[in-house]
Amino acid sequence: MIEIRYTGDALWQRIERAVEKVKDRLRCVTRALNAANIPYAVIGGNAVQHWVAQVGESVVRNTRDVDIILNESDLDRAAG
Repeated sequence: MIEIRYTGDALWQRIERAVEKVKDRLRCVTRALNAANIPYAVIGGNAVQHWVAQVGESVVRNTRDVDIILNESDLDRAAG
């Protein structure tokens, strides 16, 4: 059985922090790629989230990671 450690405001704050961490990662990665003039596309959960938000706020779901696709020829520059 799973122990319930967080409830009420503490639980909501924990959820909000988790969502903010993913948003911060996405902003950090896209800023770096933009600054290096590396073309990319956001894919996966963040892309779906953006599209679904156009349809209805109530169906948006959070994601735990940031998925980016870029050209293989840009990989070394993006990693550096």
